[in-house]
Formats: sequence, structure tokens, C-alpha cells
Amino acid sequence: MIDQEKFQRVFPSHRNLPVLPVIFYELLKIMEEENFSSRKAAELISRDQSLAARVLKLANSPLYGGQQEKNDIITAINFLGMERVKDLLLQIFLVKLFPEMRAEFPEFRIEIFWKHSLATAYFASLIQEKLKLANVKNGYLCGLLHDIGLLALFSYQPEMFVAVLREMKASGCSTVEAEKVLFDFNHCEIGFYLATSWHFSHELQDAILFHHSPLESPSNHVLLTYYANIFAKIAGFALPYDEKVYELLQDPLWKRFVSNSGDFDLERFTFELFDQAPKIVETVRVMLEMAQ
Repeated sequence: MIDQEKFQRVFPSHRNLPVLPVIFYELLKIMEEENFSSRKAAELISRDQSLAARVLKLANSPLYGGQQEKNDIITAINFLGMERVKDLLLQIFLVKLFPEMRAEFPEFRIEIFWKHSLATAYFASLIQEKLKLANVKNGYLCGLLHDIGLLALFSYQPEMFVAVLREMKASGCSTVEAEKVLFDFNHCEIGFYLATSWHFSHELQDAILFHHSPLESPSNHVLLTYYANIFAKIAGFALPYDEKVYELLQDPLWKRFVSNSGDFDLERFTFELFDQAPKIVETVRVMLEMAQ
């Protein structure tokens, strides 16, 4: 696991460490109150009119909009649920927190990263619902943040990120395999370190740390993130040079993961993912447009 010395190679000073806004933690505190009030949460978000407007714009984007337009935060909470509105708020903060660095590598743009992450998040929520994973609190957030260490590398050390992509292109290996060749840490460890510094749950930390090595910690959070990541790639949202072919029907871990859901139709689910792809692309466009 990454230690402080290695972490400082990505973030040389604690002053460079990405910090989430105070309002995010204030919202979490409200959500943890015994007598939770959605109106109180809505009032908190609405204090910043610019932030509230961005939340509503995202809430009305194709992936979340549905048929009902949401004109205020309380309507968004009632329609999407407080967990999802919190996730949208985090998405907005993350896009601002990790700006695009113009690394000299034309095959990669920041929208490629967000399409992959958003697809993984959305597909994780679909799988969680279909498999009725009651012990998984927020599969969407696990999917959204699974590659946050890769985004940190891209934003803070773009030359290291470019080196990873070039190694993948040259050898046909995965991101973690390229990182093992080049460094003594990987993006899963960077993401774990960030999730720890942000005081996220242990389940979320594990989902980030083990999403490329699920056998090391085969919890439902980890397996859900691992397979949502694969489905994102199957649906066409892979990072450059990540061209591995997956045969889930021959995967014993997959069979074990879905064993309690005898009616899970893999072929039908795959078609559903492709149907959602245009919505993911448009929602990412909205996210990045708001950050400009």
C-alpha cells in the first residue's frame, strides 16, 4: 500500500492535496441526523445559488432527468433521492477540483475519463439494483470514484500519466501493470489515499483500492466496482489502449457474484448498457460545460 513518501511524489506538499468544500461535509452531517430533513439539506445547497443552479442542470441532464423537470433543489431531492443529489454535488466538486492539464498526448482528453467514470457509476447502480445488494450502500459512488487516483495523476503529474499511457500502448498492458513497471505505486493506492483523507467509508476505500484485484478483498462493494468497470469498457467507455477482452460467462468469480440472482440476463443487460451510452455522453458534456 502507498506510504506518505510515495504519495508525496504525486502531491509534493499538503497544500497541493485536493480538499472537498466544507459544504459537502455539512451536507453529510445533515444526512446523518436522526430526524433527517430534506428541506434542511435543500436550504444548505440553495445558499449558493450558482451551486444550486449547477446541481439542477445536472439533475435535469439525460441520465437523471426522466420526464419531470426539476426546478428547485427540494424537487430534485424528492425525485432522485438525497443520496443521488449528494453524488451529483460531489461530481460538480470533483470536476472543479481536478482541472485538465494539457499533457501532450492527443489520444486522451478529460472527457474520456469522465465518460468512463460516469458509466462505471451508473452501471454499478443498475447492477446493485438488479442483484438486490442490500449490504452495498452506494454502488454509484464506488463506480464514480474508482479511478480517482488516475485523475489525480493526470491533473497533478501529467508527465507520469503520459508515461503510463505510452507504456500501455507499447506493451499492451493494463494501467496497473504499466504503473508497476514505471513506479512503485499505482492509481488504486493513490485513490485509496485520497478517499482516506476525505474521510470516506471503509467500503468505498476498499472499492477504490481493490477494483483491479478483487480476489484480495472480494466484498460486494469491490466486486460491484470491478464488474461495473468492465461493463463500462464493454459499452465503449474504456481508457486509451485498455483493450482487454472479457469473457464473463467463463468467469467463476462473476458466477459467484450473481449466484443469488437466478434471473440476471447478461445479454439483455449488455444491450441495456449500450442504450444508456448516449445519455452518459451528453451528461458528461453538461458536467464539463459547467466547469468552464
